[in-house]
Amino acid sequence: MTPHLDINPQNSQIIVLDENFQVISSNDIIFNLKEGSSIEQFHPFFTQVDLYFESEEKKLNCVEIHDKLLDISFSKNASNRTIQLVDNSVFYSRLQEIAQKRNESYIFNEVLELKNDMLEEAASFKNKFISNFSHEMKSPLTLISAFSSMLVKSDLPLEQNKLVEAIYEQSENLKKILEDIIELSFLKRNQIELNPETINFIEYLENFKFKYTTKASNLGFSFSLKVGSQVPEYIEIDKRRLDQILTNLIENAIYFNNGENIVLTVKENQRRASKASLRFKISGEGVIPETVASNNLPELSSDIQIKGLGFSIAKELLDVYNGSLYIEKDESGNSVQVANLRVKVPLNVDIPKAAPTESPTKPTFSEKAKIIIAEDNGITQYTAIKVLVNEKNFNTIVFSDPRDLLNAVENKDYDLILMSSSLSQVDAIELLNMIKEFANDHNKKIPVIALTTETDKKRISEFKKSGFKQVVQKPYTDDELLESVYSNLKIKKFI
Repeated sequence: MTPHLDINPQNSQIIVLDENFQVISSNDIIFNLKEGSSIEQFHPFFTQVDLYFESEEKKLNCVEIHDKLLDISFSKNASNRTIQLVDNSVFYSRLQEIAQKRNESYIFNEVLELKNDMLEEAASFKNKFISNFSHEMKSPLTLISAFSSMLVKSDLPLEQNKLVEAIYEQSENLKKILEDIIELSFLKRNQIELNPETINFIEYLENFKFKYTTKASNLGFSFSLKVGSQVPEYIEIDKRRLDQILTNLIENAIYFNNGENIVLTVKENQRRASKASLRFKISGEGVIPETVASNNLPELSSDIQIKGLGFSIAKELLDVYNGSLYIEKDESGNSVQVANLRVKVPLNVDIPKAAPTESPTKPTFSEKAKIIIAEDNGITQYTAIKVLVNEKNFNTIVFSDPRDLLNAVENKDYDLILMSSSLSQVDAIELLNMIKEFANDHNKKIPVIALTTETDKKRISEFKKSGFKQVVQKPYTDDELLESVYSNLKIKKFI
């Protein structure tokens, strides 16, 4: 049998031994060994060298010999025995520095936490729980979203297609619930950013009406919209936050609806100069129980005290806008959700029309792109492989160990790397810096995309500043992953 050796002339020493473990030959790259000398006497590590040759091949990592940190491989055949020493001192020293920094940071954070009072400790525990919970949820959700999206677009029988569509719809609902949990955590910590824009408010409400008219029809009731004559045509607001407020309140009403109609009424309370106060009333036949909305609302009517995720998010967002949210009862005893929202009314509106966009067509490669998936989570590995292989434009290789990844980018050429935000406890930013240091000249220039469960904008910004071409947040769909890959590859190279 020919021994399998990872030969690199710069840091690899090959030692050939006879049956008595005497040195037959050595290239002396790392240590000087005389021909005929005993390997057992060279260093105490080799005192029981015969044990390492009990199997045909054996490899030991990070062995310290004479101030060198080595990876050592043992192999044998009928005539002799071979030892390969690979000097990875720089690599292991770097890992030790990273571990040391992490330990120091961890100890420092623990000391700070001990100085906090019990309320702050409880809040910290809750935030950590939400972070860990969302992290664990995002990997299986990535698989469900990506695979169900792929199946929806495939040629399935009608009945199976409906089942897959139901799975996809529920996976999207789960994603929204997860996003709401994270969103509420940020809101409670006052870590929210507003991105106001000028929107056609009347047009926005009509689109909102169309969305829920369709949904209500499918559920067997109706949805109607009433807009007061004084409501401004244009307002300045963060459209995403407005979506969250109205969607959460209307979904609340739909869930507890016992009648045939839900009504959204929008009126202007008052306007002063460029600022207006708007009132939204969501009414229907149904009573919202005490376990649905927030129990600490600033303007509760009667004796209603209710608690729930969607209502809490709407309340927190309205607080950001100095608005209010409460529940009142109509003459029939049904619950009516009332939200007051302060907005800016622009005096001069100049909104450029968006240019029409065409759906991009996916190219067919004459040469497949070589893509590395650096991921140690089995579910996410499988998801990324399945999505990419299904395109038939990519050859993929998976690495879950940073050492194997660094060895690969040093010795072979690739076209793109998909990298988890942490690989075997090595942070992605640190690993990217190591790739820049150890990779060959070609791989130092290829795009690296981060696949992460991170939601913190500061952390995502750190990824981009460190050299990642793009950050894809989990859970993602197959289309989102493919769009990221195609947009970062030099397509002309493969067509």
